[in-house]
Amino acid sequence: MTYLSGRIFRLKLETPDDIVLKHQLRTRLLELEGEFAERMEPKDEDPLLNNIPASQSTPLRSSNNFSGNLSIKKVPVFKWGLKKFNGRGSLIQFLELIDSLKVSRGCTDVDLFEAATDLFEGDAWVFWHNSHLKNKFADWTELVDSLKQVFLPDNYDLNLLEDIKSRKQYVREHVSIFISSMEAQFNRLNRPVPENDIVNIIRNNLLFDYVKALLVLHDIDDLAQLTSLCKRRLFTFAQGI
Repeated sequence: MTYLSGRIFRLKLETPDDIVLKHQLRTRLLELEGEFAERMEPKDEDPLLNNIPASQSTPLRSSNNFSGNLSIKKVPVFKWGLKKFNGRGSLIQFLELIDSLKVSRGCTDVDLFEAATDLFEGDAWVFWHNSHLKNKFADWTELVDSLKQVFLPDNYDLNLLEDIKSRKQYVREHVSIFISSMEAQFNRLNRPVPENDIVNIIRNNLLFDYVKALLVLHDIDDLAQLTSLCKRRLFTFAQGI
């Protein structure tokens, strides 16, 4: 597909009919890419299960007793085997890891707050310990906010936002992965950016074909819509491109 896109892009335009033909070829190529991507996506259904007659299937549990949530046995923080934050690494990445492990190991913010001594070492532990003795934190949220004030670099948000704006989609990078990685970077900002601004920044940093295709779509409300449009690649190019 990349080869064909390049050939179409290099077509010489000598007449108005050539421009129309190039436009039609590129539109059709994107449609084919979208159809191919849909066919290559794995299906949720398990074909082995689909071949089992309903009369022979055995439910895993009674629907009357199924609540939709599986109970997770709590794993104490000191048993996580986590590399503690010492004040010199990436605080944001550390907090993201903590947040993920908290869910998978059945803990809450209260558990994190009460076991904070098991999460820090070095300068970070000294800061936490001294502040804890003075009761400066009421809960985990206040502790996290204080950590950010002390251990994040100056102009953290400004520098990160500049990095985000300069991040372009790689040639062979799947568009869904690119959008997800950009969204993750936005989530690392202390001051949230309006979703409309996020959408505009991401759409302008997409590969050339996506940017041109999206020019005719002025209203994209959210990231879910942007992802869906890019993934399917069912766009109409502006005339003359």
